Amino acid sequence: MPRSTGHCSAAEHTLSRFAEAFYDPLIADLSNLDAWTKSGSFTSTDRLTPMWKQNLKEFQPPTHAAEALEREAGNVEGECP
Repeated sequence: MPRSTGHCSAAEHTLSRFAEAFYDPLIADLSNLDAWTKSGSFTSTDRLTPMWKQNLKEFQPPTHAAEALEREAGNVEGECP
């Protein structure tokens, strides 16, 4: 078994998997305090609000949900679907 030579961050195995192993968080800002302050000091709420508003604006209910609601609206109380 080969002995470890120490740091493995530059190993081919690590580099080939690095891009898929980590992701950039959508909401959290991982900048240091100085960089965060210089970029506007946006909080998680500041960053998230435009995202949820856009998602809500673009939302379309699934077509099968509308069909299920129509079926349910036609059912008389006590009937099985």
